[in-house]
Amino acid sequence: MQKARRFNGEDFHNLLMMGIPYDLELIEGIPVYCKIECTGQYGPCKFMFTYRGQGEIRVFASLTDIEPSEDQNNTMLNKPGRPKVFTVRESYDEGRYKRGQHFKNDFIYLKFLSPNKCDISVKAMFAEHQKPMHQNNKKKCTTHHP
Repeated sequence: MQKARRFNGEDFHNLLMMGIPYDLELIEGIPVYCKIECTGQYGPCKFMFTYRGQGEIRVFASLTDIEPSEDQNNTMLNKPGRPKVFTVRESYDEGRYKRGQHFKNDFIYLKFLSPNKCDISVKAMFAEHQKPMHQNNKKKCTTHHP
């Protein structure tokens, strides 16, 4: 497990890698910015959260704005809470999204906020690495004829 840093050289985003959990230490009212490369990946991208201790988070995501906010985002979880999964899609036009669309932008930009101290681990998975939503668990029956 890698520990994310608040600053990475000149870029202020923590760079997330698909499938690798990153620890984030959220301090009350101080935003933490992350990004994950998504060029050519199949959507959606799901971010899974594991909480250590107390605390709640708000999450904002954008495919174009490097500092997502309430006003500048593609999707958000604006109500403080303890979500386990946060999903980002290529398109949010009603009726136009299909699972498996390629992301056209270079990055998904994320902003994490907490109204209190909160330690979380975040892991991102793109569609081709996610488990199917409904797995067929039916057993195959075979009939033997004498």
